[in-house]
Amino acid sequence: MSEPSQTDEYIQELPPVAENPLFACKKCDSNRFFKIIAHKNERSAKLECEVCGAKKSFTIKKPKKKGTTTRKRTVSTKMQWDDLNKEHDTENVIRYTMKGTFLADSVLDHPKFGVGFVTESTPAKITVIFEDEVRELVHNRS
Repeated sequence: MSEPSQTDEYIQELPPVAENPLFACKKCDSNRFFKIIAHKNERSAKLECEVCGAKKSFTIKKPKKKGTTTRKRTVSTKMQWDDLNKEHDTENVIRYTMKGTFLADSVLDHPKFGVGFVTESTPAKITVIFEDEVRELVHNRS
């Protein structure tokens, strides 16, 4: 399968209609020149491969904002998890569901992340230390 061309990732503004930038064509399975057919809005355009005629849409990606992640990553997450694992009884874990209600110091079993220890609990969210990282999960949903 073709790799996305550098043009796909680095275009900051739409080229004019009828211009021919280089993009990855899925049908040709390689990088090809595409004709800009029309602008849909200020961030996206409709393109056509000059070789096979395949049509596709292109949208300029919004720049990523730094520091907006909701996950709390720490170097010592594994050590915290190990300490909590020694302190708590992991025989009686509660299966995680969004509808369930969890209090601080609960031990839960998440279907994707495994065993976790609830460190903080608000009416809508819980902070859980899993073996790989700290995550915020929703709970108490109707």
